[in-house]
Amino acid sequence: VFLEAMRHGKPCIGGNHGGTPDVIEHGRSGYLVEYGEVADLARYIRELVHDPVLCAGLGKRGEALALGRFSFQQFASNYRTFLVAAA
Repeated sequence: VFLEAMRHGKPCIGGNHGGTPDVIEHGRSGYLVEYGEVADLARYIRELVHDPVLCAGLGKRGEALALGRFSFQQFASNYRTFLVAAA
């Protein structure tokens, strides 16, 4: 879901656990929130709603990540490298 949103230039807010920190760069493409930190979640939502320049900047960085590091071409390249190394 995060990558789909990022591909469309939308900043993301996600939990700081699991694979999410591998996708969202805190403060660069969106925000990461610790479990149960409702005040932080609310603060980040307010920031994005009230600062369109910040929102656009985070979205632009997220889009660049989605189209670069997380593109199908990059995935295929990494997968081929993995298969060669495993052989």
